[in-house]
Amino acid sequence: MSVPPPPEPWVIGPVTRTDFVRYQGASGDMNPIHHDEEFARAAGFPTPFAVGMWPAGLLGSYATSWLGPENVRSFRIRFREQVWPGDTLTCSGQVMREYEQDGEPRVDIELTCRRQTGGVAVTVWSTFVLPKEGSMSDDVGQQIVTRTVDDRGICEIVVDNPPVNALPVAGWFALADALTEAGADSAVRVVVLRAEGRGFNAGVDIKEMQRSEGFTALLGANRGCYAAFKAVYECPVPVIAAVQGFCLGGGIGLVGNADVIVASDDATFGLPEVDRGALGAATHLSRLVPQHRMRAMVYTSATATAAELHAYGSVHSVVPRERLRAAARELAAEIAAKDPTVIRAAKASLNGIDLWDVNRSYRFEQGFTFELNLSGVSDRMRDAFVSGRKPTEG
Repeated sequence: MSVPPPPEPWVIGPVTRTDFVRYQGASGDMNPIHHDEEFARAAGFPTPFAVGMWPAGLLGSYATSWLGPENVRSFRIRFREQVWPGDTLTCSGQVMREYEQDGEPRVDIELTCRRQTGGVAVTVWSTFVLPKEGSMSDDVGQQIVTRTVDDRGICEIVVDNPPVNALPVAGWFALADALTEAGADSAVRVVVLRAEGRGFNAGVDIKEMQRSEGFTALLGANRGCYAAFKAVYECPVPVIAAVQGFCLGGGIGLVGNADVIVASDDATFGLPEVDRGALGAATHLSRLVPQHRMRAMVYTSATATAAELHAYGSVHSVVPRERLRAAARELAAEIAAKDPTVIRAAKASLNGIDLWDVNRSYRFEQGFTFELNLSGVSDRMRDAFVSGRKPTEG
């Protein structure tokens, strides 16, 4: 069984003292040497420096985004150099050994967090079990997401997970795979991403998260959303999102990264994350509405209509619900009629001139979701949502 290739190296920084303090607050390690200038200087250091476990945690996130948090078997850390404010860190990994143990295919990897000086801040040696092919989660994902291609090169990817298209972890990864496969198919000229049912997407399956012990489902959902949003954005051909009813949470990440949006006249868009003890996809909402409208929507969980987004220019057209699929396919046919080499080059060039890195920006948001979960507030708010209660402060 082959090992998946490692992700592209993560580049973080320049890091700030604020990054150090955030980690301290989440971990409970409030040693003043990591945030108090006078204390650090009195101890003989030029400035506060990072808690060593912070860059180690970055490597842990890198590794689990590669091979899955549920597959970790060991994780050894060696701290080598301190991380200072202003440093830029690069996290990367490589395969050291593949073998079988206790009937499981395993892989040993080495992870490195390197400073911009070339010095290594942290090295990690970790063992993972390789996920089995054709697993139950793969089957679940394939039932939720389907992909078809017609003779014009129009690929239609359809999500169908009643009652509200809230996706489990397997669904997010299946969607990412479908988009990646579509982009890799030379016969595909354009993708239409749509959903069956009442609404386009209601985000992650919170009930799945609350049924799980520990943070496995949370990590899986975060990784799955990241993969799906990234797959929309990096799909080599244009992606048209056809949105009906509600588009919430993770749905915003999908449509915000799409190239074109066609919406039904009953479509609404919103981020109810603060009511669920989470954050994320403000990166993508910022691509749909103006900055201050986005902030108000995040703080209040308010929604915007398709007509409002059309007025902003982020929604291409608004049509009756019964016309939505046809309208999206008509636009897709217009794109598919163009030279495919030029269209693929156009997609790459447009991504290249984007004003910010949407993948990195969303990953930054996800860090705050981890902090909220470590604090316990997220679990309390999700429990209240699942049970239909109003969450209590604490």
